[in-house]
Amino acid sequence: MLLIVGIDSLLGTALARSANLYGMPWQGTSRRMGCKWRVDLSESPEKWQLPHDSKTAIICAGITNISLCENNPESTRLVNVDATYELASRLNANGCRVALLSSTQVFDPHLSAPPEESSVPSPFNQYGRQKVQLERDILSLAPENLVIRLTKVVHGNMPLVQGWKQRWGRGEPVDAYLDYYLAPISQDFFASSTMDILEAETGGVFHLGPMDVISYYEFAKWLAGFWNISVELVNPAHSPTPHSPQSAMLDCRHSAHSIGLSIPTAYESLASAFACTATPILVS
Repeated sequence: MLLIVGIDSLLGTALARSANLYGMPWQGTSRRMGCKWRVDLSESPEKWQLPHDSKTAIICAGITNISLCENNPESTRLVNVDATYELASRLNANGCRVALLSSTQVFDPHLSAPPEESSVPSPFNQYGRQKVQLERDILSLAPENLVIRLTKVVHGNMPLVQGWKQRWGRGEPVDAYLDYYLAPISQDFFASSTMDILEAETGGVFHLGPMDVISYYEFAKWLAGFWNISVELVNPAHSPTPHSPQSAMLDCRHSAHSIGLSIPTAYESLASAFACTATPILVS
């Protein structure tokens, strides 16, 4: 039985869909009142309601807003590190293997090469520092525990994409960064690859991401073309906090080889992520 901690999250619901396709029984926790398995990491652990028949748990819950973590390091640490570690400890004590979702934020934004699974973390912000501490803590609990680092999961409901869509709908241009980058993956690739990692029944660190990287300017141009919008409505701009293309990526070769993954390109990832949102925008 798979336990998805944070079933209401974007990634949690993607995992549930993939588990159904894999024929893997699952149950999920939520912060919602009345949920059978209610877990709110901001509350006392004594209030948590956890099943005892889970063999593997994947933690999708937590505070992911980078600005919120930066401005409130102590309160966000209580959730992202202390409470999550306590949750992992309890799950391990019940005989449940734990997988933690992590991100590229555990590395410096000015890297000269994409980091490998064995690369030493070098976080640049509070969120990254919290993730690094939690990664180490969870891996130290049990050899079968996992850390799965992800690059940028893209989808049609991203606030940035929705903002672009609204401006294009009004016939207005958008500004997109030439010097800020993303290595996009789709929800489907994330979820199916995670299922493959969980079925491999091995511990350690895994990376998921595409083969290459694109700028947000290239992303906006691709999306405009996909929605039949003139690329003249995409203006090149410079980020106030530029970073290197490599820092948006994760070197996934070892993970791909160990579990037999086929790694997509950035543009293949975009095509997969937006395959269900191909309706042209009606420009007013």
